[in-house]
Amino acid sequence: MGVVYKARDEQLERDVAIRVLPSGTLSDETARRHFCKEAMALAKLSHPNIETVYEYGTQDGMDFLVLEYVPGKTLADRLAGGPLAEKEIVVIIFPILSAVTSFGHSSPPKFKQE
Repeated sequence: MGVVYKARDEQLERDVAIRVLPSGTLSDETARRHFCKEAMALAKLSHPNIETVYEYGTQDGMDFLVLEYVPGKTLADRLAGGPLAEKEIVVIIFPILSAVTSFGHSSPPKFKQE
């Protein structure tokens, strides 16, 4: 969702990823509140296989997330060449499973229905 740019946080001297959401994605207040809630929930997670959220906001009408920069190919890049071999799938899926199951001890987040 959106475009991701590699950038440099000069203040903290680190590379970051800035995800800019497509124009109009958060066109109403309900969508904006949901986005903020999700960004805050993600920022509370701490796991080596989950990107850290550093900041979110709106600048000049563009909504964005500032995330930990993780070098390497995207999943889309890997899939561009066709289906992955089983060994490649295992290399990708186990870190994902590790991240997801590490938070299994707590109950899933509950959102107030509006």
